[in-house]
Amino acid sequence: MSVADLHVNLVGLIIALALCSIMAVVFTWGLRGRTLASDTRRPDAPSAEPRILLPVIERMPSARAVELAGYLAGAQKGEIILLCVVEVPWTLPLIAGRRELEARAHNASETASAIEGRYGVFTRVRLALERTAAEAILRVAREEEADAVVMSIEAGTSWRRRREASIARRVLASASCEVIIDEAPRVRKDLPGMKQQAPSEG
Repeated sequence: MSVADLHVNLVGLIIALALCSIMAVVFTWGLRGRTLASDTRRPDAPSAEPRILLPVIERMPSARAVELAGYLAGAQKGEIILLCVVEVPWTLPLIAGRRELEARAHNASETASAIEGRYGVFTRVRLALERTAAEAILRVAREEEADAVVMSIEAGTSWRRRREASIARRVLASASCEVIIDEAPRVRKDLPGMKQQAPSEG
């Protein structure tokens, strides 16, 4: 084998290894969930207990669920973690949901401020990109060592109710903390920033 052939083989090997490394990184990124902590925590915020996780999936939680979370956290000077979740299909990389997550984060921040103003409970926002909402809720509940998860389910027989009920059942079956589920009435009086979002049929 000539020196030229050896050089060509070596270059080919380096290129192959580089491509394999890139594919491995992309594959790992696609499988892992990404949770982004927002900048809503104040520098002087206390390490509060209990921690109440309040998920936001396609719509803001009902006012009754917010009230319950505020009561549970406020009774012992705890905190509420408003978890804003965007589900990303398996056919797309998780980063594909970032723009939608950032758009929802604004409403979540408004709601966090409204909760603090109304109930006097420190509230912060976490943002999560995940394949399923239930997995995002369970993972963040573990990471935050939440004492309870408060979820709301729309009343009636709509597609959204069935979806919310399915998510709640999965969380209830696997969560290591208490799970409180509120079945919200059809007509709700929402807090500022708690804007309804039409469910996507995709």
